[in-house]
Amino acid sequence: MYLDSDDEDSGSFLSERRSFTRNDVAELLVSATSLPELSLEDALKVVNFMKAQRLKVGTVLFKEGAKSHNTIVLILQGDIVVSQQPPGQASSVVMTVLGAGHLVGELGVLDGKPRSATCTAATEVDVAVLDQVDLEQRIFREDPPVGVALLRAILMQVAERLRATNHRVFMLSQIVDSMQMEIKDQQEQGESAIRTLPPASSPLSSARPRLPVGPRPANAHRRTRPMDDAPNVNADSTRKPELKPDIRRRRQGKDFRSTYPMSGPSQ
Repeated sequence: MYLDSDDEDSGSFLSERRSFTRNDVAELLVSATSLPELSLEDALKVVNFMKAQRLKVGTVLFKEGAKSHNTIVLILQGDIVVSQQPPGQASSVVMTVLGAGHLVGELGVLDGKPRSATCTAATEVDVAVLDQVDLEQRIFREDPPVGVALLRAILMQVAERLRATNHRVFMLSQIVDSMQMEIKDQQEQGESAIRTLPPASSPLSSARPRLPVGPRPANAHRRTRPMDDAPNVNADSTRKPELKPDIRRRRQGKDFRSTYPMSGPSQ
């Protein structure tokens, strides 16, 4: 039904939890989360063209990608979940939860494009709905200044959201740049620490004592055997070394006696 502008009580949005008068709805329409640029006087006139509706839990108000009948929805009480499905993923991601005083669906009224997100009733929700047909055929015909004021307030709110989005994107880019710089510093510190580490040694080389490295001490002489005392050894390893004459004669006599032993006197 349409709200009755003559009788405030009969024009109330009835609810089991609360009864919303025209003034209540108009005040929500000009709240900071809805259309703050719209005057309360113009909001009262817009409310006359709005319809009361109750959504059950789980009711899908808008479907992402669907080009449904365009409406502007003002949440009176309850919560609506706004979700989007990222490309290539089967599940949706919850973007935000909207409560009383939030406006939903105004972009679809402006451009007529498919819905950019899915809006689902998380609780039992009472809403005030303004149909695009009523906006174009009734408000603009019966009260054009109010229609212009409504569209101007919607555009101002969209511009404000765009500025807020740009600010969030800027802040996120600053955070990303800061994280990248921190990661780069950590990598440089790690590479510097690796360069300062001593060279790794094998277990075998570490078990053996290291020889001193440096100039040889002046008093450290290698003890070698004089060449004159070395035996006269021929280059041919198969031949025995030559002996001195006296040693050779004694050895020959010993070999002769061992070969031909001398017998003692006969008995």
